[in-house]
Amino acid sequence: LSNATDIVDTEYSFRHLQKIREKVSEIVFDELEQGDWPIQVGIITDENKVLVHIPTADRITDKHKDVLKKIEKYSNEIEVATYEDIPREEACNWWFCDSPLRGAVGIKGSLDGYEDGIDCTAGFVVIGNSGTKYIVTAGHCEPAGNGWATERNNYTTKKIGPIHDSIYEQNGLDAMIIKIREDTYNWDVEDWIMVRGGTVSWNGYSPPSYNEEYHISDSNNSSGLVGERICVSGAISSYYEGGSCGAVHEVDISWTAGGVTTTDLVRAGYCSRDGDSGSPVFRNGKALGIHRGTGATGICNDYKYYTGMNPIIREFNYNIDIY
Repeated sequence: LSNATDIVDTEYSFRHLQKIREKVSEIVFDELEQGDWPIQVGIITDENKVLVHIPTADRITDKHKDVLKKIEKYSNEIEVATYEDIPREEACNWWFCDSPLRGAVGIKGSLDGYEDGIDCTAGFVVIGNSGTKYIVTAGHCEPAGNGWATERNNYTTKKIGPIHDSIYEQNGLDAMIIKIREDTYNWDVEDWIMVRGGTVSWNGYSPPSYNEEYHISDSNNSSGLVGERICVSGAISSYYEGGSCGAVHEVDISWTAGGVTTTDLVRAGYCSRDGDSGSPVFRNGKALGIHRGTGATGICNDYKYYTGMNPIIREFNYNIDIY
């Protein structure tokens, strides 16, 4: 054993450190309330200490200070360190997220139930003049059904609500909005999209950084300018390639397919797959548009199309806006 293991003398037994950890944890439990930044308590065996993690100085409150004062009597057995980010649950897998509801998650629809699989991708969360919140996605997703759902992190179905309105064949824009029944289906809603880190650098444009809580503050004044870097996060392609970014190549495009003419499209280079329709296209925290489809073969190419977000807001008579 001595040939394979470092043997060192310790001042405290592991059982003793466990007792100290339990006593410190009791003090933390008594002093802090729900909503306070937590104090974490554990054991670092290689240093023979109980480690107490406290938030950084800008987050310290009088309650935290009370805890520190009460554990001073264990100063020989403990070591104090700081942390910057609050601990949280793992909210998302590649396709889905737990509540709060956000954009870029997979969604599925059915006329009489909720089918398995992913039909499309949620775009951005928008809010109506009355305060009702909606998910905007591609209008051509409508044949998949009137009732729409997503899934939790553990892949169990969680309903969202019905289609509220579609402008796909009415006004030439490929968009619809799904009503979020917050109370009925117990949803919290945030102005986030699920941004996946990517593996593909397309035409020299690096992919976005992973962020489950990427805030969308507004829609951009334009749907994209030629040469501008834009990014997309689709539920399906993000599993394989991750999120991707590229350049805008052409604006104000009309596209006729299947007897339907779609207007206010933008052509750009990025990666997408079947099931990505409705994916949010964004730049610097602003909503640019939602993914429409592809005009070339290959997962990643320079003929990807998205519908501008500002034209969508306009065609809904300015009754919706980014949440």
